[in-house]
Amino acid sequence: LAVEEQFYIVWPLVMFVLLRRIRPRTLPILGLVFTAIAIGIGVWSAMLYRSGPIDTFAVTPEQYMNFFGRQVSRIDFIYLGTATRASGLLLGAALATMWRPWAIRRGRAGSNANALDVAGVLSLVALAFMCWKFREVVSVVDGGTQGYDLLYRGGLIAVGVATLVAIATVTHPRSRLGKYVIGTPILVWIGKRSYGLYLYHWVVFQAYRKLAGNALNIQEFLALMAVTLVITEVSYRFIETPVRTGRTKAIWTDWRRSGGTLKGPIAVLLGTLAVVPVFSVVSMVGARVIPDDITAGLDENEEAVTRITTTVPNSQSTIPGVTTTTTALVPKGKIDVLAVGDSVMLGAAKKLSSYGLTVDAEKNRQVLYAKQIFRYYSSTDELGDNVVIHLGTNGTTKASTFDSILGPLKDVKRVLVLNIHVPSREYQKINNKIINALPERWSNVTVLDWYGHSTPHPEWFAKDKVHLNAVGQDNYVAFILRGLGR
Repeated sequence: LAVEEQFYIVWPLVMFVLLRRIRPRTLPILGLVFTAIAIGIGVWSAMLYRSGPIDTFAVTPEQYMNFFGRQVSRIDFIYLGTATRASGLLLGAALATMWRPWAIRRGRAGSNANALDVAGVLSLVALAFMCWKFREVVSVVDGGTQGYDLLYRGGLIAVGVATLVAIATVTHPRSRLGKYVIGTPILVWIGKRSYGLYLYHWVVFQAYRKLAGNALNIQEFLALMAVTLVITEVSYRFIETPVRTGRTKAIWTDWRRSGGTLKGPIAVLLGTLAVVPVFSVVSMVGARVIPDDITAGLDENEEAVTRITTTVPNSQSTIPGVTTTTTALVPKGKIDVLAVGDSVMLGAAKKLSSYGLTVDAEKNRQVLYAKQIFRYYSSTDELGDNVVIHLGTNGTTKASTFDSILGPLKDVKRVLVLNIHVPSREYQKINNKIINALPERWSNVTVLDWYGHSTPHPEWFAKDKVHLNAVGQDNYVAFILRGLGR
């Protein structure tokens, strides 16, 4: 929204200057220039992007860039930056300078309605496909960020091009797609209110998620959409339409003539102006004071966790001389069973610790981050005969990544690796395939099928179907203990 508002302010001034200096016949050339700049921005964004998980600068320095002396997340810069997000706006500006559907109607392009419709259908299919493929851009269960390669390596510019083709097609007078599909009353109704839907749905959905957790069932989704539609319709009728048609001055005049009495459209207008923002703010503030059961449960288990933080070498940092060192608070002597995991294990940390396991679990932990943990324990000769690993919940991983964390454990007698239960994420199948194949390469690895064991028991899980309730934690601990033969 910020980039869009900047465009509304800056672009009219840019076009005012350009149109005073060029002839109307050269507008298509200007459009080609805009297109070239947009493509250049797309290439630049792809070059800035780095694949892989994202954490703090100390943990993943490759995911940050120096911007006027500050370390800025590359994905934040690409996704939120004015310069990088200008590509779509420039493509739209290019279309405005080159596409004149009413004039083209009289030419060769105007006579080929079939080609227009085919192009339009293909563009809509492409947009639907990209929406489906890009929906997990931020798909980390614990709230962290996992970049999606396709979006940042050409995806944003591809969305712009597909949208451009769709707009060009449906705005042509001879387009049957525009007349009989996009022009149907229900889609026109949605289109007129689309900006309000876009603005209000975010507040409604985010406020409810704070109350109920991240996962929504179909009934909750439909109910929230109904609330969003009501707010949007009220806003459209009594805020947007009066402003757009210039009726606000007349309403104000009528109100003054009535002596300040709130009645009719005036009451509705002022009520809407008050209710919508108040509802939004109160919902969000109220949601924050209600504790999230999952987060509260994880926080309660923090005291049962043992963590180590190793030094980040200078070579990994773009700031010379910066290192992060924390003294490891680990048990003296050999560790009987070291259990390393993410928030699923963290939720059961107290119960695991009560059975003598040393637990190192953390919210939003990626598979790759376990590498430094195992390197540390291996270097201090504190590893015993048993290690339990439960990672992969927070994003797609690779076989080579698991191999890199298992390398320091090659001399451990028994390594138990649990596969994952994340039914709402596509990477569940990918990660489980990688985990299940580990014993083929590592003779000391045994896979515990947590996915198969837990799937028939939805009653073990919290609302997000990933983290565990008290009953689930008991079964989780018992499952691990059986794997250890205890």
